[in-house]
Amino acid sequence: MTDEQLSESTDPLLTEPNLLVLPHAGSGMEATRAAMVALAVDNVLAVLDSGRALTPLPGTPVRPMSRPWSRSAGAG
Repeated sequence: MTDEQLSESTDPLLTEPNLLVLPHAGSGMEATRAAMVALAVDNVLAVLDSGRALTPLPGTPVRPMSRPWSRSAGAG
């Protein structure tokens, strides 16, 4: 386990009265993790539907996809 204490930091940002600084485990709340899972699922579904993620990583190229599972594939 790593030590994430900020005991001797001189960063002026840490003196802001409305700032709460948490370690990485701060996202471990059940509601936060559920929202993260929902966003991941929504991104997968969006990519399968349109080839574009809702929240792509910066610099991620958009690639055209062929969708053999599409209802229109082979119809006619």
